[in-house]
Amino acid sequence: MILLKREVTQLVSSLVILLIISCEGPAGPVLSGSLSGYVRLESVEEYPLENRSGVTILIEEPGMETISEDDGSWTIKDLTTGTYTIHFSKDGFSYARVYGYEFVGGGADYFTTETRLYQIPDYSLENLQMVHYDSLSYLDVVASEDAVDLSLKSMMIFIGDEASVTSAHENSLFSAWGSNYYENNDPLLRVRLNNSYFENVGLSSGDTAYVIAYPTTRYPRWDFHPGTREKVYTTLGVPSDVLQFSIPDLWN
Repeated sequence: MILLKREVTQLVSSLVILLIISCEGPAGPVLSGSLSGYVRLESVEEYPLENRSGVTILIEEPGMETISEDDGSWTIKDLTTGTYTIHFSKDGFSYARVYGYEFVGGGADYFTTETRLYQIPDYSLENLQMVHYDSLSYLDVVASEDAVDLSLKSMMIFIGDEASVTSAHENSLFSAWGSNYYENNDPLLRVRLNNSYFENVGLSSGDTAYVIAYPTTRYPRWDFHPGTREKVYTTLGVPSDVLQFSIPDLWN
């Protein structure tokens, strides 16, 4: 009888050990808890917006999500121990993504990474033209009438050797950022180019090139593709028409 009790005790102990092992993750036991944080919304000019509601916070792997409150606060409950990718998005705004967030669980955790989404410009760019002055070339763009104040507006241009040029890495040779400029008291968005831009990608004077311009926030924002690590711009608006031009003699 004593031997039987000892065997039963050993069996129960073994089952408890197996149960503990089965509930452990790669770095310890699997626990459940909540994750909370704040998200900020900013205008095209990068001024903070008071209403920060409507942002979707998605834990990508299990597909758990919630929506931010007016003050930008959010909470996801019943999240278990693990390493997650967290995605923040709202229509009309840039997105943000945080990779490799380690959640311990077992209580209430706070997401301390500062998260901001930027309003994507809703105005268009018109009259894209290349202007050549002495040893420099400019790309002048006039914004549409919807953009009343250009003082804090910006644009990104992408230049390629084919008419299919876009902001995608594989469709452009290089990019450049431009900001507001006044020509005869008329506001413009301008990018200043010199020979090094073209030389670095194997282009020279007389070659045909193509350029496309996108309105963007005061300072462009980007993410990196998780697979290729290529830069992906997240604050670009609707692009202009593609302009074909012959690279001027920038060395004179």
